[in-house]
Amino acid sequence: MRPKKKILLVGSSEQRGSVLKFTLETNHFAVTETHSATEALEYIDAARYDLLLCELPLDGAAHLIDYAHKTDEKLHSLVLLGNLVQLPDDLHASAVITKKEFSVYCLLERMKVLTARKRGPYGRRILPAAASALPEVDRRLA
Repeated sequence: MRPKKKILLVGSSEQRGSVLKFTLETNHFAVTETHSATEALEYIDAARYDLLLCELPLDGAAHLIDYAHKTDEKLHSLVLLGNLVQLPDDLHASAVITKKEFSVYCLLERMKVLTARKRGPYGRRILPAAASALPEVDRRLA
């Protein structure tokens, strides 16, 4: 059996974090949950993760992602944001999902793409933000 992909979940509320953690664990991810950026920095230093799932305000997310990429340049980051008018230039995330287009199916599909181990040279991938390209599945989970 293949090892589970390790996800660091940062900054979501306690209720939303427990729902995300349960959903990810049932889809074969190993999830470590923290509620603050300082706690997340300790986890990043202590272990290696495949994906950083961040639900912090933009300034905290940008600082945390920059630190994580300096520590491990192959670490991908996925940011969940509220209503976003324009993406700031200093946010170097691999992918961004706004809460307007958030669904569990969309989140899982993007996480599978980001954590897939590819052969060949490594390059940072920016995924399109349009959720309309994904098929509609079960809205009850969102």
